[in-house]
Amino acid sequence: MPDWLFTPILILCGITTEGSMHALCSRLAGAAVTAITLCFSPCFAQTGVSADILFVKIELARHIAAQLPKDWTVLSGAQGRAHGTIADAVGGISIVPVPAGQTVKLLHAVSNVQNPYAAVIVNSMPQAPVTPEQVRRFDRSLLRDYGTSFESRMRDSLKTSGRALLSMEEPHIERVGGWPAIAISYVRTGEQGAIYVQHFDIYTPDQELLLILSCRDTARGVWLPLLDRIRNSIVVGE
Repeated sequence: MPDWLFTPILILCGITTEGSMHALCSRLAGAAVTAITLCFSPCFAQTGVSADILFVKIELARHIAAQLPKDWTVLSGAQGRAHGTIADAVGGISIVPVPAGQTVKLLHAVSNVQNPYAAVIVNSMPQAPVTPEQVRRFDRSLLRDYGTSFESRMRDSLKTSGRALLSMEEPHIERVGGWPAIAISYVRTGEQGAIYVQHFDIYTPDQELLLILSCRDTARGVWLPLLDRIRNSIVVGE
């Protein structure tokens, strides 16, 4: 399986506060539905490549919007059937209904560069187990527990596919799309070298979102400015 199609199935559970905090669980869907409505809205971002990259605004189901490079390829799910580039697909993809109460893959897109590569995944899970306000109050001890559980489950998940976790940074709280997110960065093995991954667990009042950005570890200088632009462009409504 190509690295850009690989998404580990991850379940994190059992993180509690001293009071009445419920268990914190994150789920990555293995098989999911891509539900995309594309709207053309040009904008530019400077990357480490050497030229300006044209971005396109895409609107997803469940009140999510983001900006992606227009020449990236949108995938239709785990099978990797391509819709074509973002620009080619503008106005050509019908709205796919997203069933209420189900975990869905809203977006899986990859760069068209063979080596190095970059990718973005957005998964949506209804009814987050904790509120945004609770996440904002997570202290270092709770984040450390979250990281320990994340690392253990990630190692097991990667092992089943013949991959391994090489390193992981401590989790911390960031703000993505206007909502608190638990951010973790790690490096894992891949078929053609190590992969750098940024994992954001975003909490809103009515859903939990997983934003996963990845690129070749040896090409961070090329891709990180672009991935930062994608992350900063995320808009999450209610």
